[in-house]
Amino acid sequence: MRICVISDLHFKYVTPTAEDRENANLVLSFLEQAKGNYDLMILNGDIFDLWYDWEFTVIKQYFPLLVKLHELKAGGCRLVHISGNHDFWFGNFLPDYLGIELHAEHFSLEADTKKIYVCHGDTY
Repeated sequence: MRICVISDLHFKYVTPTAEDRENANLVLSFLEQAKGNYDLMILNGDIFDLWYDWEFTVIKQYFPLLVKLHELKAGGCRLVHISGNHDFWFGNFLPDYLGIELHAEHFSLEADTKKIYVCHGDTY
């Protein structure tokens, strides 16, 4: 199984600095090249600088990132998100619209005879 774990991207929603824009471009470029290369991508917390799931609104600055995640999922990659200390106000948007599995504290699986345990770790 091909697994990718990413963490602490802190994709910005406020007016970005030049460094924030550079980081965003690197993230989007990586996710573009990741299409078709992973069976599972674990988003290990703080992917967003702050996530809040309103009933009818999505933060527009996250749209490019959400599109890339949607494309990964549509290409057959399982997406799992573990909450971090910046993204814990989850409603139904990520699971219902993007098919991302949400886990509040940790995620574990067995793959290729290995037991894998992943947590964001900010509480330890």
